[in-house]
Amino acid sequence: MPHVLLALMDFTMASLFPSVVDTVRKTYAGDKDLKEASVIAMFEEIVRRTAHLVADWQTVGFCHGVLNTDNMSILGLTIDYGPFAFLPYYSASFTSNLSDHAGQYAFGQQSTVAEWNLRRLADAFSICYPSLEDPLLRVVDTTFSLQHNSHLVDRTTTMLGLKGSTGSTEKLVSLFYETLESTSANLNKVLLLLLQNFPTASRFYEAVNEERLELLEERLDGLAANISSTCCAPPNIVYADTTKLMRSLAPQLPKHQIAPLRELLATNESAARQAFQGAAPSAIGQFLDQQTSMWATYEATLRRANELKDLTLAEKRQQDESKWSDFIKLYAKQMAAAAFTADQASAALTAMNHSIPKFVLYPWVLDDAIKRAEGRDDGLVREIADRMTRPYDVDERDGVLWSMDPPDDATKYLCSCSS
Repeated sequence: MPHVLLALMDFTMASLFPSVVDTVRKTYAGDKDLKEASVIAMFEEIVRRTAHLVADWQTVGFCHGVLNTDNMSILGLTIDYGPFAFLPYYSASFTSNLSDHAGQYAFGQQSTVAEWNLRRLADAFSICYPSLEDPLLRVVDTTFSLQHNSHLVDRTTTMLGLKGSTGSTEKLVSLFYETLESTSANLNKVLLLLLQNFPTASRFYEAVNEERLELLEERLDGLAANISSTCCAPPNIVYADTTKLMRSLAPQLPKHQIAPLRELLATNESAARQAFQGAAPSAIGQFLDQQTSMWATYEATLRRANELKDLTLAEKRQQDESKWSDFIKLYAKQMAAAAFTADQASAALTAMNHSIPKFVLYPWVLDDAIKRAEGRDDGLVREIADRMTRPYDVDERDGVLWSMDPPDDATKYLCSCSS
């Protein structure tokens, strides 16, 4: 079997990663470890592409729903888009697959799952090259998070209209996603409002220092209230979805048992394996890690539910406005610090416009099209198929043939692998 895998590896490198192999060949010309160096370089590229893909999902609110290892491609793509969904409102615990009762593939878990899947790919590669087991795993350790976070910051910076800014935007990007999460906001609607309110007048870029900041703050005044009232889900909807989610997120293992079991695994591996019906130590460790993660998600969801339980719409909007106001203040400071010229601002706005989708294939849009098609009317399916070829363009059909606004019962449109 290893010789078949070796042949497959050789074919893969030659046909799908020729430029990577060529680069290595030039660097390692005549070196006896040329093949191993090529394998490592190919794996580094796979890790990079996968990290960028998952970061891109976060910037558009896409939840794949079924990130098994066999649904991932070494091309940095994924397959099996059955139970996918774009988030009606931003939530790390959102799970698009109704069969995923444990939230294993929840929106906020996607980078963790992708990284775990890459480790399993490293295991498969090391069957052919046993000496590369540790080097390949180190590639995941040193490359995935760095590439994911860097790409996420770069892409989000562009979507916020700050492409070309010389200052660091990491703090702003982090606050952006934290605010989306804590206010249960619709990502796309927030981005479109930021796009609509982007300052274009030359006076913003002729002013300097404090005057520029004052003008920008004046231009963005009222935006936080607008986001709060038009983009953030009301408390009763978020509470209903949160409590429904809690029922599916309940961990299998009582929390107080995790630490003793970890200690048992570390001090008496034989007894630990017996307790887990002969499971391998690595599998036991992974299970305990999973349960720890599930408890963290469950407790965070519980806290969120308690916060929402008795909250009125007016109270939530006030809280949401305050949070978005904090973001807008930092956003204005970042824009002022960018010190764009009018031409640079125009270029940043163009990049921003081209990076924010105007059309998102939400579950309720799909559901409407499917129901009509079942009634032998495929007109909406054709309209959507055409719209998907130009998601970054403005189109008058949006809001007429379909709604970009989440309905009150948005989660009822989710499905499973067998739907």
